[in-house]
Amino acid sequence: MGPPADGVPHSLDALGYRAEHDPEAAGIDLRTLRRQQSAVGHNEFRRIVTEHVGRDQSEELIERVARVPEPEGD
Repeated sequence: MGPPADGVPHSLDALGYRAEHDPEAAGIDLRTLRRQQSAVGHNEFRRIVTEHVGRDQSEELIERVARVPEPEGD
């Protein structure tokens, strides 16, 4: 398995798909993104998200991820 930063774009794609096709399951991807954010650090996470979804969507998405509780014991 690669570094957590490599998985962030895949998790963003999964979130986009689930948000459209299965919104109730989107929490899975938000929790994954929260773990990835904890692993890569806030600044690197923000850079990756902004690069992948654009500046307009990145702030809202980062705020949604921030509302997810911190992972315990990871």
